[in-house]
Amino acid sequence: MSKGAKYYACVLGGQMMWPVLAIEYPTGLYSFNEPNEESPVLVTVNYYLTVSRVMDSIERQGIRCHLLVVDGRGINVWCGSRGGHVNTASVLDAIDEFKLAEAVNHRMLILPQLIASAVSKPELKDNGWDAVFGPVDIDDVGEFIGNGFKKSAEQSLVTFELRSRLEENLRHLVFETAMFLMMTPIFWVLSLFGGPLLDWFGFWSSNLILLLLAAYAFGTFMSIADPMMPTTSGLVKGTITGVLSLFLWKVVVVVFYMAPLVWLDTTGLTILGLSIFVGFNWGGATPFMGEVQMERDIIVGLILLIAIFALGFYFPGGLV
Repeated sequence: MSKGAKYYACVLGGQMMWPVLAIEYPTGLYSFNEPNEESPVLVTVNYYLTVSRVMDSIERQGIRCHLLVVDGRGINVWCGSRGGHVNTASVLDAIDEFKLAEAVNHRMLILPQLIASAVSKPELKDNGWDAVFGPVDIDDVGEFIGNGFKKSAEQSLVTFELRSRLEENLRHLVFETAMFLMMTPIFWVLSLFGGPLLDWFGFWSSNLILLLLAAYAFGTFMSIADPMMPTTSGLVKGTITGVLSLFLWKVVVVVFYMAPLVWLDTTGLTILGLSIFVGFNWGGATPFMGEVQMERDIIVGLILLIAIFALGFYFPGGLV
């Protein structure tokens, strides 16, 4: 796979959901702008997209440094540290494997801030290495180094700008497409029992493209409107999006098609269900939602989806 193909495969983010598909950058000790024994040492993990962007930023800023790429199983820093793919032992193993102690006279490492949950500075110190957590944004590292390894309050804050949100949405579009394609044969097997299950499969299979487009639209709306929603919960954001979409759809149906107002018919339930599904998945993309809240959103979201299915089966004509 070419470098460009690897880069965009990471942007589309299959590895975010299935680590077996992770695209790794070769681990090692890399040098930039002719560093010497006193040059700073930056540390990152071997997720291809991360390493590519770190290297591009180092070159752009003209930083004279070493870069230690640690084995994190090809997972990004944040997910890798939370999922146990990288830890203090990973950093120490890389230091030994690539003979960092022979390349520099000092014993200071600049670690990515988002690895803090997995790497212990005291444990590194016990093994002869000091460490500081650098700024969140790699583009601030040059200023951070020039300021004596001190960062401003702003450089410690995680931001989630529109460009990042739209990029995360691309990853989730790939995930949702795969999930929808995987669910289709499952629904077909269930349809063999007949009755409402057969009706549901007929609706699903004949509208699959429209369902995918609706999921894409919900995800794009949530990525754009994310800062304006009064919550960090992806589930709540999905519910808000679903209710708004349902209201707008019913206005269109009643005003332009002169149809009777039936709120939770098949289309209405589908709008709510899709939006909730996209919402609690979207919650995993934002850096502002904790692990406990994300797990709670997924559990509650799945319960709501089951309830929506049940409503569709027991009230096929919808609720007025």
